[in-house]
Amino acid sequence: MTFALYTGGPVEGLSAAAPLAEGFFITVDGSFVSYLPGAPDFVNATFNDHFGGEIPPSTPLIVFTPGIAPGFTFPAGYFSIGTSFVEPATLDTPPKVVVQIVNGSEEVIVAAEVTICPINAFGELIWNDGNFCFIGVYNIKPINPEGAGAPVWELLGPWETATSATVTPRRAVTESGAIWAP
Repeated sequence: MTFALYTGGPVEGLSAAAPLAEGFFITVDGSFVSYLPGAPDFVNATFNDHFGGEIPPSTPLIVFTPGIAPGFTFPAGYFSIGTSFVEPATLDTPPKVVVQIVNGSEEVIVAAEVTICPINAFGELIWNDGNFCFIGVYNIKPINPEGAGAPVWELLGPWETATSATVTPRRAVTESGAIWAP
């Protein structure tokens, strides 16, 4: 699960913003209200009624994306991590983690998730707002068969001290709608 601030827009836009999410949750008067992409209308009626079809900017959400068991590796020839490195900070920008996502399959990957755990110069994981790691979602440009994408994530707050990071593939969605995950 991830806590997120949605940039706003139509309820249907949630799926485009987080294509690997299986559910979105808000609280209304102390109770959880869910939106489940692809579910029948009656399942999402309370969520839709609350927003009237349009979610305001900076709306806090809980986003559910199932994880991958530690030590899992994708079948040979599918989605993998090539090189990853931390690009040092400059005077104007925080450090960035650059990840090479490799598509060794015959399908186009339209979205991929990776777990990124920033590490300091002492080889220790860095604690930031209750987490050592974060989920990076790449869905900007499709990754063609036998191709690679190189998304970049800024490291903010305590993560600005990172000199390296571990990167683990979580799951990917193909153009045909297949989800590669255990």
